[in-house]
Amino acid sequence: MRITIVAASIDNSGGFRVVSALGQRLLASGHDVRIVAPTKAQPGLRAKLRALRHRQTLRPRQQHSDHLGSLQDRTTVVPHRAPLVADDLPDADLIIATWWATMDWLQDLPATKGTPVHLVQDYETWGGPSHSVDHVMRMGGPKVAISTYLHKLLTDTFGQRDVLLLPNAVDHTLFHAEPRSKQKTLTMGFVYAPDPRKGTDLVLKALDRVRHTMPNIKVVAFGHHAPTKELPLPSWIDYTISPKQETLRAIYASCDVWLFGSRREGFGLPILEAMACRTPVIALNAGAAADLIDDGSGILLDNEDWTGMADAILRIGAMSEEEWRAYSDRAHHRAAEQNWDRVGSALEHWLVDVVARPRSR
Repeated sequence: MRITIVAASIDNSGGFRVVSALGQRLLASGHDVRIVAPTKAQPGLRAKLRALRHRQTLRPRQQHSDHLGSLQDRTTVVPHRAPLVADDLPDADLIIATWWATMDWLQDLPATKGTPVHLVQDYETWGGPSHSVDHVMRMGGPKVAISTYLHKLLTDTFGQRDVLLLPNAVDHTLFHAEPRSKQKTLTMGFVYAPDPRKGTDLVLKALDRVRHTMPNIKVVAFGHHAPTKELPLPSWIDYTISPKQETLRAIYASCDVWLFGSRREGFGLPILEAMACRTPVIALNAGAAADLIDDGSGILLDNEDWTGMADAILRIGAMSEEEWRAYSDRAHHRAAEQNWDRVGSALEHWLVDVVARPRSR
């Protein structure tokens, strides 16, 4: 099959990691896969002035990704900003949108550009007016949901019937760790992000509460943003900006517990990446947390329950070596079930069926 994947940008985000992983599996199965994206808009005067006011370094927005792998030479960034138009895209059997706006771009394309498929990675109401996102979510045609939460949203709220539930996986060549013991100094980690959806403020509240009872803890974090004035990081947190993949693996593997505080999420790849590195996860119930954390592989809490997160940290801190090791082993076993080759194969078989259907337009 000839498959075009339409991306909003080429970057190091978790969403693009998923797009690239799926594309590489389809390519390895013998399909002609291409990724096309528009040129990313550069920071404007307002953003520059804001950065100057907060004494932040504002870097140009680059179009590159560490996740492209075998798709590096099959990726095109067109010389203009969004939206993409027919002339930007090769003829194909399938054209896969990876964000609500990219799905909107596909509606008036000629049939030669392929059958549109919507890869739904989140309910992206922060990316535009909610009525525009909802309109796209109600569009007919085949859709892929990466979590039970999104599958239920598509079927129950938006009345979709042609939806493949295809949970994300993890690259076990990148994220792995040898069996280990719980450390004498309880070490935990989290992802820093200034967006309120990501719940960094909730994690910081939980950690501050824990330190009153257990002052001798170690905390690490990573993210893609310098800490903001509105959401500063305490000096006792060891923070790494945009770590390389091997450094990222080492951060996960250095922890006794990983903290996932998102208020809203389509999936939450750090949960799976930490578990693959044998690190149990304490997660608020967002994205795929409920899908992944079961049978003692971690601790699942109600959404926004930061006090419960603090209590769960203390619970893990009080665990015996044997209890913690059981959590670690179960987390690793759960992550091992999520394999990109298996996920890619399931997607391939479903897409073959989509191409075989009569075109409705």
